[in-house]
Amino acid sequence: MADPAPEPAPDPGAGLAEARWRKSSRSPDGPPGCLEWAAVGERVGIRDSNDPAGGMVVVARPAWVDFIAGVKLGEFDR
Repeated sequence: MADPAPEPAPDPGAGLAEARWRKSSRSPDGPPGCLEWAAVGERVGIRDSNDPAGGMVVVARPAWVDFIAGVKLGEFDR
């Protein structure tokens, strides 16, 4: 008897395409642009504001919250 087909992995971006995407009020319109983000449940999608159909990175909400806190504290300043 053959093994059953494995269940497909859930789509981490499910629901994010239709979500309300946000962009920093400090970011310029058009190139070079910046990132925009949207949250659905415990997931946050991050994508290029100039290429919204080009894909996204999905992270857990706590990771996004920690990242934003680090930005505000200047942890990524050069």
